[in-house]
Amino acid sequence: MTSAASLALASLLTAGCHVVFGADAPSADAPTSAVDSAFPDGCQPTTFEVPASADTFLLAEASSCMGNPSPARYGAFSNINIGMVAMQSLPPSRGLFRFTLSDDLGARLRNGVAPRAARLTLRTQDEPVAAANLHAYLIRSDWTEGSNSAYDGASWCVRQSTTMSMYTDWEEPGADGDRDPSLLASVSLASLPSRSEFSLEDSPSALQRIPDAYNVADRALSLIVILDTGSPVSVLSREGAAAEGGTPPTLSLTFCE
Repeated sequence: MTSAASLALASLLTAGCHVVFGADAPSADAPTSAVDSAFPDGCQPTTFEVPASADTFLLAEASSCMGNPSPARYGAFSNINIGMVAMQSLPPSRGLFRFTLSDDLGARLRNGVAPRAARLTLRTQDEPVAAANLHAYLIRSDWTEGSNSAYDGASWCVRQSTTMSMYTDWEEPGADGDRDPSLLASVSLASLPSRSEFSLEDSPSALQRIPDAYNVADRALSLIVILDTGSPVSVLSREGAAAEGGTPPTLSLTFCE
């Protein structure tokens, strides 16, 4: 476990949380100290840590989305580029992440139980990060990660694709029409060295929208991360993290017991 992950775990345990890694393995009870206002008296917080099961980035490479214009796909890349532009006249790239949930966690969302807190943790790539503001939104449509092969997977224009002629469009390019309008989480970065973890923290008013965004067929939640202002950010993908034994993109959801 990295030092950053150890600190994050320590802070959760100090707050009296159960922490559930991957499938479902709660930690031992810990003494309760000051508990965030999101957790009322008598609440025992339980946090689920869910690693990404798919990720890619959406890069606009043409001025029009008529048809399936660009063959480039990034589903197997070792990094997720957020805020990169192919040309100055085109919008910046966006990170797309899917998290497959355990049966227990999925059942909570199917029953309409919203988490009390949410956090998306990412890790920077080899390059340091300058000042940047990142926003995360829930995605309500399914999509395919694909590979790095031509036309295989989601792109700026399409959410599913296997060939140049076999594809399904996003409602709007860049998944604008497929994302929930409420800001789920955000972070303002002053600067970060390479290989550093950072987290997008939830916007409490959007937590109630998480159950509605749960994809029952895929048993998953999907998020899109957009550069609001500042410099591009490159983070490790799940493939990149696996290759170097690092921490993949991780979604944390905390519930009251």
